[in-house]
Amino acid sequence: MIKIVIVSFVRLYREGLRSLLQEPGKIEIVGVAEDRHRAIDLLRDLEPDVILVDTSGPQGLVTLRGITAQANRTRAVALGVQEIAEEVVACAEAGACGYVSREADSEQLRTAIHGAVQRELHCTPQIARALLRRVGELAGDSGQRRTYRLSARELEVTRLIDRGLSNKEIASGLSIELSTVKNHVHNILHKLHVRRRWQAAERLRSGEIYEPRSFATRSRPASVHVEG
Repeated sequence: MIKIVIVSFVRLYREGLRSLLQEPGKIEIVGVAEDRHRAIDLLRDLEPDVILVDTSGPQGLVTLRGITAQANRTRAVALGVQEIAEEVVACAEAGACGYVSREADSEQLRTAIHGAVQRELHCTPQIARALLRRVGELAGDSGQRRTYRLSARELEVTRLIDRGLSNKEIASGLSIELSTVKNHVHNILHKLHVRRRWQAAERLRSGEIYEPRSFATRSRPASVHVEG
């Protein structure tokens, strides 16, 4: 019997997956959650074998990372992933041990679940090459990692992006115009040689962005308050 928790911000998606996967004697859906906070509570209380995390929303990777940080023996499978190398690698770095693409069918979903339980990853040769390449990059990191430099304000905005805040929330929290935030984000992505916001956050987490000592002692973005 495989015990599963489903995490998605879309109620119909949660209920649909519950109906699709519930299989007496084989698979039991022990809980569903709409966000990472509820998911972590279920993780601790129910200790499922697998937790399915919908990563297609704006908070997808943040949710996945928060859940896997609290997981002990539970295996996380990312749902709704675009099957391109950079997204699958990002999910792996966030702690997922399996993924299901947006075009996958129910059989592929079940295969990913069973693979997670058996500690096996089913993926295309292209994705396998990307994962191995990333492992090689990490293994070769011996103080030679490139360091990117941002302005103090850009660094501040990047920290807020890492917290999952939208452009509108960043503008409100920093008391600046939305257009100004958009310009900062554009410049950040350009300087870091990435195309997406979550990739900028990953560079920050990996220590690839230079942070001067003076900035570390300044008021942090933690002072920004967002309702909910």
